Formats: sequence, C-alpha cells, structure tokens
Amino acid sequence: MPVVARLLLLTLLLALLPILTWLSGWHWQVDDASPWLRPLYWLTLTGSAPFAIGTTALVLALLYRRLGWRPAELGRYGLCLCLALLAGLGAKALLKWHFKEARPYVQYLDNTHDTDFYQDGIATQKRLIDTAPVPAWLKGHWRHERGYAFPSGHTQFAAMLALFSAILLWQARAWLAMSLVLAWALLVMASRLLLGMHWPQDLLFSLSFAWLLVWPALVLAGGNKTS
Repeated sequence: MPVVARLLLLTLLLALLPILTWLSGWHWQVDDASPWLRPLYWLTLTGSAPFAIGTTALVLALLYRRLGWRPAELGRYGLCLCLALLAGLGAKALLKWHFKEARPYVQYLDNTHDTDFYQDGIATQKRLIDTAPVPAWLKGHWRHERGYAFPSGHTQFAAMLALFSAILLWQARAWLAMSLVLAWALLVMASRLLLGMHWPQDLLFSLSFAWLLVWPALVLAGGNKTS
C-alpha cells in the first residue's frame, strides 16, 4: 500500500474522534471540568511548550531503537520531521490570527459575564478565568492558553508525530509501538475537547493539515523506502 494511502487511512482513524463527537451533538460545558480530567491535562502538556521538545526527542529515540537506524538516518528523519513541525507551527499561528475563533471556555466566560474576552486586557482575562467553577490546575491552563481556538496546535503536533512514526513502525510491523503512538495522539486530542480548549472542527482541520505536512516529510526523509 503506498505511503499516501497508509497516511490517509491512519488520519481517518484519528478523525473518528472529532467526527463522532460532532455527530453525537456533544459540546463542552463547564460542568464537565471535574478533577478526574487531570491525567488528561498531564497528557495535553506533552504537546505544550517546552515539553513538546522532549516528546519529539522521545519519539525519535523510540524510532531509532525500534527501527535500528544508523545515526545518519536519525539525523535525516529527525531533520525532516522538525522542519515539518516548524512549518506547521508557523501556519497554525497565521491561521489563528486570521480566523480568531473563540475557545469553548472563552465562549462560556463571554456568555456568563456579558463581555468580550479577547478585547479585555490580560489582567481582566485572568480575573474572568478565576471566576470559573473549575479546578485550580485547569484555571492555570486556561490562563496560560488565552489565544484563539482554530486550528488546534496540540492536535496538529500530536497527529504529525503519530502519523510520521506510525507509518515507519507499520513498515517495520512494530504493531504495539504503532498502536501506542496512535493512542497517545487520540488522548491528546480528547484532552483538547474535554478541557474546554477546542471544538471538533478545530481537530478535524488540524488532522488534515498534519497529513499534508507529514507526507512530504516522509518522502524527503525516506525516498524509495516510503514509496
């Protein structure tokens, strides 16, 4: 099966989460923010700066060990992956600035306090967040991430790492490792919904964009090996 077809199949697998969420009619509510979500908060941190750097290094170390790469292969694949991640980071910032979509928790604060969160100053934004009936750790996360929703940078990052590594692990028939990286990506995506950070459509677009970025990165890094 060509790499582009495998990528599409894996992307569709990840897309089941936001698609089923959208079809079910579920949407985030402040009452969903219970203490049992804290493990998902820890997972979401794996896609947050600066921890995302360590996550990327860990995934590359897994591939290096599991696939038996030589140092030159590690350098080539690592460079192509990092360039794709940086390209995605820049595109994400531009899209957020262009669309200016409010996060679910921001919409809740606007409706509750009859305000416009993004027009308020930083101090006012933080005071509004502190009024929310959610755990302190979630307030801290919201205070740290007061930007716009669309697209989901965490989903894009997790999907890119998972798709990039899953394709290579698929070729090596390393099914357990492949399943683990895909499960991690799904949990990061779920955390973005359940923590009030994103809408299902944010995740869907980010998955599509991740697919477009990972494909050339794999081809450039692997040549005929990923054809």
